[in-house]
Amino acid sequence: MYLQVFNLIKDLIFVHDSEYKIVFANDAYLSFCEKKLEEVVGRPYYEILPVRDGPLESCLKSLKSGDVSECSE
Repeated sequence: MYLQVFNLIKDLIFVHDSEYKIVFANDAYLSFCEKKLEEVVGRPYYEILPVRDGPLESCLKSLKSGDVSECSE
């Protein structure tokens, strides 16, 4: 139910696990990436968007410190 709420938000939102693999993305994110949910789930977010060679520095720091509430560029 709460995941449906994310689809009402116009900002691009995705949730990843400790291995940086996407477990959920809202409709805005999927639309921007021109992908379907099943195409992104299980893949490292940095292969989809934002495209990078690896995780964002803020995500690395957040996971290391245990504060996993938000990673942003």
